[in-house]
Amino acid sequence: MVQDIELARAHPGWGYSNGAGGFRAALWRQRQFREDLPGCEDREWSWYWLERDRRCVVDPGLVVDHDHTHDSLPAIYRRARREAEGLATFADGAGDAEGLLAEWWSQAPVLRLDAAGTV
Repeated sequence: MVQDIELARAHPGWGYSNGAGGFRAALWRQRQFREDLPGCEDREWSWYWLERDRRCVVDPGLVVDHDHTHDSLPAIYRRARREAEGLATFADGAGDAEGLLAEWWSQAPVLRLDAAGTV
């Protein structure tokens, strides 16, 4: 799947993650992650490049075992809140921490890809 800025705006809770991502070193040298954000610095970085007509390629065949479900509920809430606050700095209307937490709690998928990599 190829993410552009329109897809990112349509699904602000989904996209590039440095927990399982790679990027071009030349882009990193031009602009690094913003250290002033409480969370979502990786997503903000990708949006910066998406807004400049770059694309993010997501391969559903590449899976990395990376999650925080083993954390305590208070830790999960604090992380979700930081992520929501960070997301709100660049994604209009996406900073509702309680809404994001409710979506996570309900286990509703934010965006699912099929084997072909389509939404």
